[in-house]
Amino acid sequence: FPWASKLSDEAWEKASEEAFAQLAKENDFMILPGCAQIDRLQRSGPAELSNALLVGLVCLIFAIERFPGVSLQTRVVLDQFDFCANTLFSLDYLARWWSRGLRIDYALSPAMVFDLVSVLPFLLSPLVPEFQGV
Repeated sequence: FPWASKLSDEAWEKASEEAFAQLAKENDFMILPGCAQIDRLQRSGPAELSNALLVGLVCLIFAIERFPGVSLQTRVVLDQFDFCANTLFSLDYLARWWSRGLRIDYALSPAMVFDLVSVLPFLLSPLVPEFQGV
């Protein structure tokens, strides 16, 4: 909101809640607890930047793991970072879906399907051993 910097924190919070309620009404989704706050947080500059940096980190981990001669200890550390990043991506996916009232049509939107395909191997890895390390 371009006018947000001129409002007090309380007024900005109220305006943000009202805008989210209008969005929910226009898109016909139920407002679940914390939806507006999740939506506002995920659309913030720091959240967008951290997501971009996390994607870059995962790409870097993927590239480093493919180098010949990477030690087992280094691979273990990289796998731990990869696990944490995939956990964050999965939580982000679920939070975005929650912020839209858990609507199936939102989960089937192109961006959400793309993200689901990205995190599905991680989510299924405990059940399907072939997905471990993908």
